[in-house]
Amino acid sequence: EEVRIPRINALLKTLHDHNIYAIARLTVFQDPMLAHARPDLAVHDIVKMGTSTAPLLVANTWKDHKGLSWIDPSAEEAWRYNMDIAKDALARGFDEINLDYVRFPSDGAIANMYFPQWDKKTPKHLVIRSFFRYMRDELGDAKISADLFGLSTINRDDLGIGQVIEDAYRYFDF
Repeated sequence: EEVRIPRINALLKTLHDHNIYAIARLTVFQDPMLAHARPDLAVHDIVKMGTSTAPLLVANTWKDHKGLSWIDPSAEEAWRYNMDIAKDALARGFDEINLDYVRFPSDGAIANMYFPQWDKKTPKHLVIRSFFRYMRDELGDAKISADLFGLSTINRDDLGIGQVIEDAYRYFDF
């Protein structure tokens, strides 16, 4: 179900008139709409053809256990797309940008994922850290925050999704 706020600028004015801090939550790499519009940026599903020695076929966009499509976190065009959304939200008067789903997918048939942009050599956490740096560099002094898995605060690896707390805290306010 899609919920839209028809008069976002009026809502922001009302919130600010009541001294309410407005945060724009941006789901970054879990993005079925962008995946549908730009399948070349999306994570794809790998399907084996016949025997185990047969070639792999890259089929439709991959979907997580909720049936949602994801974007390849290495796709710099997707970085710019999200940056444009963040800048628009700030221009409208949001006080903060909150980035969610800033990671590689983790739930679903992960062995079947094909990333059209990721070289599989660059560690996932370096891909995500580069995105964090890009957002901070582009947004300057704007207030930005990120939602990370709680385990990223105590794990010594990137949880297989690219999230390392030390890679994040220098780029975010919260």
